[in-house]
Amino acid sequence: MANKKLHTIVIGVIIAVIGGFILSLIEPAKNLFLSLLSTFWNSVLWMWEALFSSYGLPGWALLILSFLALFPLFDVFQLIMKKNSQPHFEYVRDYLHKVNWEWRWFGDQILDLWCYCPSCSGVLIFNDSDRGPYGVGDAKTHFICEHCDHQTKSTIPGVESQALGLIEREIHRKVKTKEYKALLETRAALETNSNNR
Repeated sequence: MANKKLHTIVIGVIIAVIGGFILSLIEPAKNLFLSLLSTFWNSVLWMWEALFSSYGLPGWALLILSFLALFPLFDVFQLIMKKNSQPHFEYVRDYLHKVNWEWRWFGDQILDLWCYCPSCSGVLIFNDSDRGPYGVGDAKTHFICEHCDHQTKSTIPGVESQALGLIEREIHRKVKTKEYKALLETRAALETNSNNR
């Protein structure tokens, strides 16, 4: 019984201390809030006065002219970006090692490189468990189509990361030697012919 009274007293003291602490924070928080509100309102008044004061032109007219001046700057920025863009960025698919490969460029890095079935365009899965007895030997990665009765569509030496590295190096080689341009021209001609039919 005495233990219960002591417990009640301790809880009461703790609540009183916490309440006092919270009350001591209310006044500084209120002052900070009022100070921020006052600063914000003074900023709004200053902007209003700046916009509608008389200069050679009213402030609102200067604001509109400044905004309109951004459009030509945006066009110049786009021209600079187009000038700096690399022509090989359009080269995002190819037929290598008997399958279709697709990727995207980020700078000069190849991202999201993967292969697709040449028959059904399905995403190919890989199996690089073919490493010989006891996991030793020449590894091979088989790219398999789940939609074509699990047929192996391509086999590339090495485990998956090595196979993808081989394809990536081949893509970079075609970019360096500019072989990709002929591929893009052929693809554009085929698309033009198919659109004319």
